Amino acid sequence: MNNFTIEVGDLIEVINSGFCYDTYNSWAERNELQHWKRKACPEDKGIYKVKKIGLHGDGDGETLLYGIELDYISSCIMGKKGIKLFKKREIQLEFNF
Repeated sequence: MNNFTIEVGDLIEVINSGFCYDTYNSWAERNELQHWKRKACPEDKGIYKVKKIGLHGDGDGETLLYGIELDYISSCIMGKKGIKLFKKREIQLEFNF
């Protein structure tokens, strides 16, 4: 699986925490990433849930960043080069009869 298939709700594995954006408050605000913590970064080989996906904002119009949930009270921002897909989100079907 590759990074291009990552969607909100998927689980990712951090392969290089050096791609953590720990001071990018404007991205967190613009993408409504709740519980973002300055200087909070994940551990390498950790598994985390994707909460938000948005453009970097550097003007190239292509680079994506991922807001991931570290725990129930904190989130961080990761670049796509620092993560890989671990597991697709489970789709829950709703039936209205």
